[in-house]
Amino acid sequence: KRQMFNITRFICRNHCRLFPYNNIYANTFSSGGSKVPDRPHQHDLIDDDDGDVELDEATLHQLQRWSLVKLDDDKALSALKKSIKFANKILKIDTEGVEPLYTVLENKYLTLRDDVVFEGNCRNEILSNAKVTEENYFVAPPGNIPLETSVNVEPEVFTDKKDDVKNLSTNVTD
Repeated sequence: KRQMFNITRFICRNHCRLFPYNNIYANTFSSGGSKVPDRPHQHDLIDDDDGDVELDEATLHQLQRWSLVKLDDDKALSALKKSIKFANKILKIDTEGVEPLYTVLENKYLTLRDDVVFEGNCRNEILSNAKVTEENYFVAPPGNIPLETSVNVEPEVFTDKKDDVKNLSTNVTD
């Protein structure tokens, strides 16, 4: 069995040297027959440059609302547009005939449990823990906007002892 594996690996590697267009399979047999390569394969995504991504105000407002991230500055908007362009390239990749993976470790046995609900219908109980909810979702403050805080500390507040703090007042506004 080991000899057959070595022969197969030799044939595969020589085939990949002769036919470089098929180089994605160069490492296929190097880790015991796994379809996952040992090292990353550099693959140039489709270079169909569709130009700049256009976002109208309604779409931008909806994305900000869903992600809880303000996109006011040009740097954030540029990063969003780059991400959308990259996602559009990924959508163009042909995945016909590729089986979906449950795990990238194909040589490991993965036990999938049945999707059975043991306890349920407690949405209202869970949502009652949140301060603010909207459409049955928790509402959180925006991710890139710091909460306004003001700490009033006077020079005489601290004494010689590090742990002894006097008159420290912290006001956090919502």
